[in-house]
Amino acid sequence: MSKDKNLAGKAYKGIVNGWPGNMTSVEVLAFMLKKASAADRGFDVTNGMDYPQLISKFVMGAVFYNQAVDSYLDEKLNADVKSNDKAYKENAAYIGKEHIWDEAFGYFGAPANALNLQVATAHAIAKGKSQVFSGR
Repeated sequence: MSKDKNLAGKAYKGIVNGWPGNMTSVEVLAFMLKKASAADRGFDVTNGMDYPQLISKFVMGAVFYNQAVDSYLDEKLNADVKSNDKAYKENAAYIGKEHIWDEAFGYFGAPANALNLQVATAHAIAKGKSQVFSGR
């Protein structure tokens, strides 16, 4: 695990449309965690809320999607950020924009060879299934 990193710091900062109370994503996550800790094994039978599932899916959107789309593929693609004509850092074999693209792609989470795989194979890998198909 990385030091000095936190999900709240990487999450979407704006208000979550459709969520009561005009909460930000950080506030929604804190709300869900509080509710989950009060529920039996994180499941609220009365309201039908499976908080472990809600939290994990919400974090994927609030953090992963936000980082890829609103950070790496937005502001960090500006011409004045990580030059296109020099290495990302000293002795790196790739330029700054390549690094930014790789960071964004990492949040997507597809296998590096996804374009050479059948859709079913890429899906099986993403789902962690033991049976993985080969070919294109």
